[in-house]
Amino acid sequence: MSNSVAGRFPRWIAILAAAALAASAVVINHAPARAAATLTEVAVPTSNSVPEGITLGPDGNLWFTEFQGGKIGRITPSGTITEFSGLGGAPFWITAGPNGNLWFTEMTNAVGEMTTAGKLVGEFALPLDGSGLDQIAPGSDGNLWITEFKGNRIGMVTPVGVVMDVATLPTAGAGPTAIVGGPDGNLWFTEQSISKIGRITTVGVVTEFGGLSANSTPAGIAVGPDGNVWFTEFDGNRIGRITTDGTVSEFTVPTVNSAPGSLAAGPDGNIWFTEENGNKIGRMSLAGTMLDEFVIPTAFSGPGAIAAGPDQALWFTERQTDQIGRVALSTVSASTTLTYTGPTSADFNDEVTVSATLVDSSVTPAVPLAGQSVSFALNATDTCTGATDVAGLASCTLTPSEQSGSYTLVATFAGTSALPGSSASISFVVNPEESAMVFASSGLFANGLPAPLAAALMEDGKKPIPGRMVALSLGSGASAQTCSASTAADGSARCSIDPVNQALGPGQASASFGGDGFYMPASTSMSALVFAYATGGTFVVGDGVAAVGASSTFWADTWSTQNTISGGEGPSSFKGFANTPSSTPPVCGGTWISDPGNSSGPPPSPLPGYMAVVVSSSVTKSSSAESGNITRIVIVKTDAGYAPDPQFHGTGTVVAVLCSA
Repeated sequence: MSNSVAGRFPRWIAILAAAALAASAVVINHAPARAAATLTEVAVPTSNSVPEGITLGPDGNLWFTEFQGGKIGRITPSGTITEFSGLGGAPFWITAGPNGNLWFTEMTNAVGEMTTAGKLVGEFALPLDGSGLDQIAPGSDGNLWITEFKGNRIGMVTPVGVVMDVATLPTAGAGPTAIVGGPDGNLWFTEQSISKIGRITTVGVVTEFGGLSANSTPAGIAVGPDGNVWFTEFDGNRIGRITTDGTVSEFTVPTVNSAPGSLAAGPDGNIWFTEENGNKIGRMSLAGTMLDEFVIPTAFSGPGAIAAGPDQALWFTERQTDQIGRVALSTVSASTTLTYTGPTSADFNDEVTVSATLVDSSVTPAVPLAGQSVSFALNATDTCTGATDVAGLASCTLTPSEQSGSYTLVATFAGTSALPGSSASISFVVNPEESAMVFASSGLFANGLPAPLAAALMEDGKKPIPGRMVALSLGSGASAQTCSASTAADGSARCSIDPVNQALGPGQASASFGGDGFYMPASTSMSALVFAYATGGTFVVGDGVAAVGASSTFWADTWSTQNTISGGEGPSSFKGFANTPSSTPPVCGGTWISDPGNSSGPPPSPLPGYMAVVVSSSVTKSSSAESGNITRIVIVKTDAGYAPDPQFHGTGTVVAVLCSA
């Protein structure tokens, strides 16, 4: 039940204080008990703490606010309380948020967020002062929704802490108090000052519903197991029910002036509520029949908020006695049902989120069980564990390690002292993982020499796949040359074709993996260019005419005028062939020496159709020898017309760069 800021709260405290001083003024109607229940109380360590709101956390514990103590409390199902301080204001109402943290309203006009480890994430102020924050609840849109009692507004806070006012209520002074996410995806709230129930859509459209008795003061609100919205009438001494189309029904509480406050759906499929003045916990059927009123052991305890726990019990705050109460039916005989709800297939070695829903199936409709541990095992090998949330849903991530095939996935709830265990099993298909092949070779290959081929086999294009045999080839059809290698730890496979024996010119290199029980087949190909080196030495072009696509003259009696050199003009005696390179074949960074004129012994005609030619930035003559450097080696597609006589020029087009120094 809400004690609205500067409004309801002081008046309720006054009512309870007067009751404590004059017990004879409180009329308590002890109705015949229809069921046995166990009520226990646990003292909050901080005196005068005034525990207010309470909620079931995503960790399976109960979390509550200490309004006067300025703390957030946590109580385990076994009754151990831990308090967390450091708040900037007095906390009032609390709820579990969609991000797995606890969210609460503060009297400093702010909304707070805390992790289940008790770490304060932040306190987020409302844009307008004096809002009079009251209750908070998660919405179907993933945001938290809040009532502003004094501001007469409905606000919202996003999971990252952005707070905003969404709508001002149509009726002035309506006094919005309790709020809950409805079964229709909207937010429903009580308007205690005008005896109406409000509804707001997630886009901010507000509707107000009458039909309540006059001066009934609707206070707490909750969704029932029947898909309707239930509320308390604090001054009307009734429990109300409203359907999503706005039809209202009211049911009288037997104890006169009991002041029903907060309410919640119980594990038995009924509605449970606190009776502030009556010092009782009430239980009502979905038909509106009053089933029980259980007297709280400590007199004048001031029961406030109530929430269903993970243990088949209802937990409530006692504001006047600084205690947390628990009530459980002795006759509850629970049974659980676990239903698998996750995917039924996944790829090998890919993470998959598995899930199952746990409910108490001893009642109709079944009630979700929160805060319970559910384990998952695929083929009894790959495992993970998750805790159920307020909807009874548990999920976690596992990674299939089996080869492709069908296996059994088992979800298990081991049970507790209050809940029997249950399990669910399904057939789960493991698919072979996708694989991808990437070439790592240059694509330029010299005939007559070894050709190193390299490729990498990757999972999802990211992780290496070791230990798989990869076939690499150069060429196609009957003339293709192949080699194979096993992939290393980095996924690479390397082998050589030795020697290369392919037709000169454009061709193809390819790599393939045939697949296995774990990975799908993969293949790739790349364009290749097969070339040859000139015999007896190497032809030379100047670095000014060696760009890809450029026409170059590599042999001519006019070589020095047709080749620009960045290091200066070449000697006129050089015709373009170097018969003594520093290595065979020549390499980038090397040098060459040549006899002048055509005495260097150029090769006979015809030249290779695709030929390696060295590039020089400096060509000099010393005595009877000419020399130069090798800054690059390019591949030239040669033209017809060459002859060893320099009057018959050797020309062609640069089509690729083999290396650069």
